[in-house]
Amino acid sequence: TRTIYFYDNIFYDWVNGAVTGHKGLDAENGWTLNVYNNTFHNCYKGIDIQSASAVMENCLFRSCTTAAIGTYSAGTDYNATDLASMNYTVTGAGNTHDRLSQTFTFVNEAGDDFHLASTDAGAKGFGVTDPGSGLFSDDVDGVYRSGLWDIGADQFFLAGVAARIGPHPGRSPGRGMAATGRFMASSQYPKPAPV
Repeated sequence: TRTIYFYDNIFYDWVNGAVTGHKGLDAENGWTLNVYNNTFHNCYKGIDIQSASAVMENCLFRSCTTAAIGTYSAGTDYNATDLASMNYTVTGAGNTHDRLSQTFTFVNEAGDDFHLASTDAGAKGFGVTDPGSGLFSDDVDGVYRSGLWDIGADQFFLAGVAARIGPHPGRSPGRGMAATGRFMASSQYPKPAPV
């Protein structure tokens, strides 16, 4: 079994007209996925794990035809979608804190800026803190997450309030993994100006 971690990524525009096989993440037999704090926008299918093993926490799905497909391991929870269902099954305990039929507000959704807006009521403050048990503690921009974590790749912070920018001491930037396609990771996403 091969293990891979996906955290703080933005997967968007995985659609192509009538082609229905496009997925933000796709894993098959022999993989163990740990998927934390990712944003999926405008994907035909956000995640399809088929016969892989996966835990998913704090993931945001907006404008996807289907959020997630497959049976996920216990602990999968705190995910949010604008759909009426996450469309996945969780083995054992989990998904009691998922947020369905939510409205998400981004800074500039039409311009592919998926930072959470100050007015967001669907993801901001609704995540579980430290889903990776110390694996990471910053967001897609390198902003340190503290207090209540947000769902998705971005951690909202007020302009004018001091925010630590950069990876947590002792952590290496290990994000941005995908085989092909259009996605954004911390090294490609615009960094906020230091305050």
